[in-house]
Amino acid sequence: MSMFKYSTKSEYILGVSVSSRKVEAVLVHDAPSGPMVLRTFVRKRAGQDLFAGMMGPDVSSSSDDASFSISTGNESDSSSVFLASEFGSVNSESAAVFEREAAPTQFATPCDLELLDILSECLDAGYENVQVAFALSSEYLGTTLLKESFEGVKQSDKKKKKKKKGKGAEKDRLFTLLGAAQTASFSEKKTSFIPLGSVNQSNGHLAVFALGTEPITGSIETIRNRKRPFPNISFMDTEVTLMLALVRAALLTQGSEVDDVTTGNAATVFVRVGAEDTFVMFLEGDKLVHFESIRSITTFDPSETICSRILLMHDEYGEGDAQNMMLFSEAGEASLLDGLSLFFPQTKITLLRDSLPELEEERAARIDQEGMLAMASAFRLVKDEIYEDVFSDVDFMNPKLKGRKMQLPFSWPIAAMIILLFGSTLFFVQRYFTQSHQIEMTRFELSQFPEEMISEDASVLQMKIDSLLSRSNGMVDALGLLDSLLVGSDVWSRALERTSVNTADISGLWIERWEENEPGELEISGTSVDRGQIVEFASKSGANITSLEFDNIRDWPVYTFHMTMEMSREVPEAAIYLIENIVEIMSDKADLEALEAPSIANATQTD
Repeated sequence: MSMFKYSTKSEYILGVSVSSRKVEAVLVHDAPSGPMVLRTFVRKRAGQDLFAGMMGPDVSSSSDDASFSISTGNESDSSSVFLASEFGSVNSESAAVFEREAAPTQFATPCDLELLDILSECLDAGYENVQVAFALSSEYLGTTLLKESFEGVKQSDKKKKKKKKGKGAEKDRLFTLLGAAQTASFSEKKTSFIPLGSVNQSNGHLAVFALGTEPITGSIETIRNRKRPFPNISFMDTEVTLMLALVRAALLTQGSEVDDVTTGNAATVFVRVGAEDTFVMFLEGDKLVHFESIRSITTFDPSETICSRILLMHDEYGEGDAQNMMLFSEAGEASLLDGLSLFFPQTKITLLRDSLPELEEERAARIDQEGMLAMASAFRLVKDEIYEDVFSDVDFMNPKLKGRKMQLPFSWPIAAMIILLFGSTLFFVQRYFTQSHQIEMTRFELSQFPEEMISEDASVLQMKIDSLLSRSNGMVDALGLLDSLLVGSDVWSRALERTSVNTADISGLWIERWEENEPGELEISGTSVDRGQIVEFASKSGANITSLEFDNIRDWPVYTFHMTMEMSREVPEAAIYLIENIVEIMSDKADLEALEAPSIANATQTD
């Protein structure tokens, strides 16, 4: 069975979109002429929660999805009452109760089997070197508009904000605002903030975060833990940011509005109607101005209801008439296009699927929401000037799950045995070369001896060795005995020598009496004309001064001293010389005997 090739980049990109209904993947070839859609893979989801389907639309991500409570602050109470009465707005308390009641059915249903099946088919088709990009559907996303209000900020908080600089402080502030505005739980690693731009230059952001029901992370983690082969994962993007990027790319490809788009004067409205929800984007040029997600409006509603809702939103959030409007819907797209043309007669209305040149006309007509998301995620990795700067830097994928883990075709005990075998082989090879070197060194040392010694009988050599050992042992014993006899034999001569040498070095000092007082102790008496000379003599001789007398003779000071000195019992210098040179003397003698032996043998034979 063939495996995926392990490489960091590939010209084949597999965009994957996951929804509650199915898993759809689009294989795109990043060709030099532009991206090309090669194949489409569709797998229906298995193991869906029946109770979750009976609960209807998911409102756990935000309590304001069906209302207009989050805005620029221009709405009136009458419009809010009208919208709530017409479209069934849910207040915060009801949404919170509904969220708590529906919580037991909200869990992530894995899609690892569908992903592996798609990759297996892709592998069977011959595409082994691919990159994978994931797109997260809006039903697994939560969105919140964050409008910073400076009226409620204290002076102390303003001072703290001045001290904090950089993107880190700005992101912390946005997370704080999101936590205050959102009741649903979210992960900071799966949250992205899209800046909002408008003519009023208000500080706003659109927070997009993944819900706990998001199935992609859990599925990839299961695949990794099971050591299943899986290609490299580049990122996990969201439907909101991907659709925004496709709208920007479509505006660039239209050509007629390029100047207005770049200067930021063209107003564009994008409407995406799906089976789970509907969201509307308001753009000025390529900047997102406002975003609204409506879970109460789906493709199952009449087109007139959808168009009227979009008209109300345009009147409330739009800055004048929109020059462009783009539409994408899974069903009833033609009727929606006709209805919007009646509601917005001065606006250029186009279909998003028709604005992408990479799609053939027949394939563009069949593409649905999941297919569009899968294709958009793949286009983010292509090297094309149209898609180079339109995508946002969004990635909800855990970095630990991105890289593919190499799967060995054998278990770890076999790998350990291979390592052990390799180490043993390396050890014995090194041992062989070491012993070979030692043999060569021994042969070289033997070559330095005469051939007669090398060819001599081993028994004769052993006899010579034994003879040398016995003689050396005897000499060592004799030297030890000699040392014991000679120790202290020259004690008087050495003491006399040392005393005479020290007296000669010091002038003005005379020794009058020099005799042994006790065994090993010498008593010295004498006179000197200077007391310092007596001290110097005692320090050089190692003697102890016992008495010192002063007398004045003929106006000259005369000092009479008595001192004792220990006599050292040491080995004579002749014995020390003999011990140090016995080895050299014996070797010279052995060589002499070896030279004399042949001549004696020849003389004996002659006789």
